[in-house]
Amino acid sequence: MDFTVQEILNFRGLSYSSQELLVNKFKGTHLGNISLVQAPSSRYFQKLCVLTGVICKGSMTLNNPITEEKRRVTKIEIDKSKEEEVNKIIDGFSNETYDFRDNISLWIDYIGDPEVKQTPKTKFIYNKTNQDLLVTIHTNKNSIIGELIMAGKSINFPVVENKTYEVLIYDTRGNIIQSKEINFVDVDISITTSLNIKPITKDTLYYVNEINDHIDSKNFSHKYSKYLSVIKNVFNKDYLTSKNLRGARLEYLFYKLLCVFEERLTIDDIVWNGQLNEFGIPTPSPGGPKGNPDILLFKENKVVVFELTTIKPKSEQWKAEGASVPDHLIEMKSRYPNNQIIGVYLAPIIHEERVTKPMISRLSNTGINLKCIDIKTFLFELENNISDDEEFNRFLGA
Repeated sequence: MDFTVQEILNFRGLSYSSQELLVNKFKGTHLGNISLVQAPSSRYFQKLCVLTGVICKGSMTLNNPITEEKRRVTKIEIDKSKEEEVNKIIDGFSNETYDFRDNISLWIDYIGDPEVKQTPKTKFIYNKTNQDLLVTIHTNKNSIIGELIMAGKSINFPVVENKTYEVLIYDTRGNIIQSKEINFVDVDISITTSLNIKPITKDTLYYVNEINDHIDSKNFSHKYSKYLSVIKNVFNKDYLTSKNLRGARLEYLFYKLLCVFEERLTIDDIVWNGQLNEFGIPTPSPGGPKGNPDILLFKENKVVVFELTTIKPKSEQWKAEGASVPDHLIEMKSRYPNNQIIGVYLAPIIHEERVTKPMISRLSNTGINLKCIDIKTFLFELENNISDDEEFNRFLGA
């Protein structure tokens, strides 16, 4: 049983004198003083009801079934001469219940407007395309929702009678592909492939170009910056200079690129240890000695461990990656003792003397092979020289 319900039942089971003692104790608290002493809510409510002209004030006797005590209390009831008028009012309103949860603004839109006679409805937006889409919903220029709808999935949102909602649909490049108004009586929205959506090709070229643009930029590629600008302008959430997101975006792009190669090569599984959050914004895999590597590729008896960085200066690169990369590889060796562990360290610039040689030296007695290669060279090899399992194994040195 709900705790609050049980407390109410416990209170009702007390004698009236005990109830009065508890009420007086509550009046002595800050909240009790405000609600029962300075501004007794029940009296205000009674007055408001009487002012409608259809409610009258009276009294009644309460019997406590447990203690058999009796008490005379004030009550309000519908004026018998107004019952027909009240029934007409009730008939004009929806009797359906709606779960407002903690949506205070929705409750205010509903209860605060006397012209709204029906409880809110839930509308759905279905993404029937093959790519993720960003949807924003506004009413009276106020943003009420912004969410990424994954391909083939849907989201829902509440609508109130007499309000019009503007639905804007963006692709993940930040382009508006559809603008639509919806109100209380409209049907749900289906986003279909008939819209002018530029598909993200399954060819590697899109990801190769986007990764190159990403590492060449100060923060993000032009396309992704455009998408982040939409989020900033609409939701006042600024990711445009986030260092954390810069690294996470690189991880995510490489993960999507490797997934394309599942169709070319015999790959058992690819695991990215980051995740997608609100608006499809990626967060990186957790670092640290016991953290997870960025990406794992499982192929036959091999576990290929990808570690990526956007950092170019050698001192910063060493500080961020010098210890964690060998740590992660050693951890994977203990986690998968019967597999061949192959590390692939990818950076915009490879600093052999100050960064990668010390990494390789630390792994010298572990049997772990670490391949260190700059990102652009890796992308060129992947795109142009690897078309089957044999070439992939040769490239890894496996």
